[in-house]
Amino acid sequence: MTEQEVDLVRRDPNELNSHVKVAFEDVLGEPDGAHSIDCVWNLSYKCFNGGKNCCYKLLTTLCGLCIALYWGCMFAQITFEQVWCVTPGLRTCSIYAGCCQIYWHFCAMLLSTNMRDMWINFQQNKYVEKVMRRLDL
Repeated sequence: MTEQEVDLVRRDPNELNSHVKVAFEDVLGEPDGAHSIDCVWNLSYKCFNGGKNCCYKLLTTLCGLCIALYWGCMFAQITFEQVWCVTPGLRTCSIYAGCCQIYWHFCAMLLSTNMRDMWINFQQNKYVEKVMRRLDL
């Protein structure tokens, strides 16, 4: 849907605010055995809906455009940061991590090869002989 095609009937197609229940029946209810006079209940319904609709329309008229502009700028900033800062930074970290991984893999292989050779020599008593020769014993 483009900016020119705003759905004026179904304004929450992704049900982002389905948790906001503001109908009279969702807010007020009288249990069985505790009913007010029918006239009071009817007028309460009309007052609730009239007040809610009037206040909501007044607030959206006074603040809606500014808040929409604020959130538009906020998401533009978030998008900018993701595109120009976060993603390149993560890619840089990934490149350096790859280099570190190669380095540590090389060190581990070198260490394990030397340890293996030392263990083999030790098992064959060549290691002990080398140490004794160095100490001239």
